[in-house]
Amino acid sequence: MEARLSMTVFKDQTLEEAIEIMETATKSNPSLRELHDRHLGDARKITREEYEDARQVARDIAKTEQYLISMKLRKKVEMLFAHLKRILGVNRLRLRGPRGANDEFLLAATAQNLRKLAKVIPEPQQSRNV
Repeated sequence: MEARLSMTVFKDQTLEEAIEIMETATKSNPSLRELHDRHLGDARKITREEYEDARQVARDIAKTEQYLISMKLRKKVEMLFAHLKRILGVNRLRLRGPRGANDEFLLAATAQNLRKLAKVIPEPQQSRNV
């Protein structure tokens, strides 16, 4: 004998009311109660995705102090590259080949370092002879 469990929930009913109606209906019939419990047990299971273990490893790494340090260093590097692209106009390399790209990048990095150095070194005071 197979029993089917089905229920229609009306718009004016809350979820609690619908569950209460279902429970009163299943109390009278033990086979319906068994079917009801079996379906609820399946519904309450939480499935894990295939890559959840890898995600958990990444979450654990993100909580370490070394990760925070690496993120600070990464931000510095990313800001330098953003400055090269936005301010110095190195969106794309104009020279061909690996050597040309290397030369162009070194030239842009040198210009960037000179700009930084100019901010660090104070301007010489000009003496006024009046």
